[in-house]
Amino acid sequence: MRTVLIILSACTLYAVLRYNIAKDVDWSHLPLFIGNKALSLAALGTLLFTFCIRPLHQLGMASITPLLDERKIIGMTGYLLVFLHLIISFLIFNPAYYQKFYTDSGKLTGAAELSMLCGVLAFAFIWGYSRRFQTFLRGDAQIITWLTSNKTLFAAILLVGGHLVFMGYKGWLTPEKWPWYLPPISLVGFVFVLATLAVNVVSHRKIQVNLNYASNTKVNLPS
Repeated sequence: MRTVLIILSACTLYAVLRYNIAKDVDWSHLPLFIGNKALSLAALGTLLFTFCIRPLHQLGMASITPLLDERKIIGMTGYLLVFLHLIISFLIFNPAYYQKFYTDSGKLTGAAELSMLCGVLAFAFIWGYSRRFQTFLRGDAQIITWLTSNKTLFAAILLVGGHLVFMGYKGWLTPEKWPWYLPPISLVGFVFVLATLAVNVVSHRKIQVNLNYASNTKVNLPS
């Protein structure tokens, strides 16, 4: 839980600094509007960190080893934070708070709809992947095998990236408008996604290289 608290505290401080202090958003919006931004980044950071613990261990990062036993609880907490983020988002998702996501007729823009779709699918995929920790779902059924595979994990990470891109890519292209040159939370989250993909890909390739080396190495036993 210490890891989650550190991530949550860092994300909250960043959200307050960027929006309440640098951007001068009224402090009355801290409980839900700004708090939800911090919660979304913390939820993303916690889940993605969970997906990086084993790969980082496999890459030789000794300091990460003690967290291997905590991976399950960190992941469950991250999933809970995502769920809270969804609830708060539904409460405040309207033109008054998110005008850029709505057209003049009051409907969602195309980018907003794609962002919401990616977010919902990512949530579902992460739920499916998390079932690998439930022993009663471990079986030979094809759908269960796929849901709890690394392919589902990578699909979920890519969908999260899509959710962030469609949500805030326009703001990413104008750094001169960033308050105090602090990047939007959606961009920070996207960097987390790229870093997670990079760690997992590098780790996977290292494992494959080691396996290939082991299979190609012949041990000559004395006759």
